[in-house]
Amino acid sequence: MMAEKAPVGKQRLLVRRRLGMLGATRKSRRAMSLQQTLFHATHHDLGAQLVPFAGYSMPLHYPTGILAEHHAVRRGCGLFDVSHMGVLRLSGREAASL
Repeated sequence: MMAEKAPVGKQRLLVRRRLGMLGATRKSRRAMSLQQTLFHATHHDLGAQLVPFAGYSMPLHYPTGILAEHHAVRRGCGLFDVSHMGVLRLSGREAASL
């Protein structure tokens, strides 16, 4: 099996752009404050391990473990927080009323 090469040049720029890391050094990325989704407090209260992703503090996994999460979704329902993936901008005279 061949090891994957780290992205270079344009690919590296695209990866950095997707992760919200343009213009940030490794040290400054660690120190930078992360944005939080509306579900952040819930993730925290449930004991999620939170990690930086695309400039947000996002849950990686919970104390119950990945297998328990898998079974919960297969037997019931799962919710994926995508609020960090886009921005909605409303404009116009009646935008505030929406």
